[in-house]
Amino acid sequence: MPSKVSQHFLGLQLSVDSLRAAIVDEQLELVGSEHVDFDSEFPEYQTRAGVHVSPGDVYMTSVEIWLRALDILFERLQRNYELAKIKAISGAAQVGSLSHDSANKPRPYSRGRGGTYGRTSVD
Repeated sequence: MPSKVSQHFLGLQLSVDSLRAAIVDEQLELVGSEHVDFDSEFPEYQTRAGVHVSPGDVYMTSVEIWLRALDILFERLQRNYELAKIKAISGAAQVGSLSHDSANKPRPYSRGRGGTYGRTSVD
């Protein structure tokens, strides 16, 4: 009788500064993980903690960096794991909804042009 092939499950987590993946088996044991750190792997975006500061005190994160990170992440996963065993994929994304500037005033994030998020000032 052929042995049952172990099924794996892929979880993706997108945060402001990185994209992470974890693969678990049917017993929820970690099979492996990979991550892409935006600051170190994409220096051309000049981000700090995943955020680019533009003139005029505008804080943005490029959607392009997320897409490039996804390509790199899947290249690593394909190189290091048997992706054919993955039976389901889940994902989560988080964006800080409130931050404080140097004067300790709360500054909410708002959706900007091109799907980016930037802080707006609060008077």
